[in-house]
Amino acid sequence: MAEAYWTHCLYCRGMICGVEILEDYDDVVILYAHKTCHEEKRPVDPDAVWKMICESLQDLTKEPDNLDRRNHCLDCLEVLARWLRMGGFPPTITGGDDGKLSGARSCPH
Repeated sequence: MAEAYWTHCLYCRGMICGVEILEDYDDVVILYAHKTCHEEKRPVDPDAVWKMICESLQDLTKEPDNLDRRNHCLDCLEVLARWLRMGGFPPTITGGDDGKLSGARSCPH
């Protein structure tokens, strides 16, 4: 490490000691972030999360009173929502010719 400077976290903008300028590569600057901020911003595969959401919802229809299944479904939804709020790309959703997802149905209230 050549030099380190006080700067702002890449994510939360809080103060952090963490800009590194490499002596051998004067055109490269390395930015740093707090570990907790970086953990929250870790990449997500939205297609995999969407698949987990669909599977969780199917499981939940079989056992609607199962709190573990309900919480897992909500956790998956929160992961996808956080990813989308960060500007991540949405999942690829495919369905039938009518645009509805296969197996999707609405329940009368």
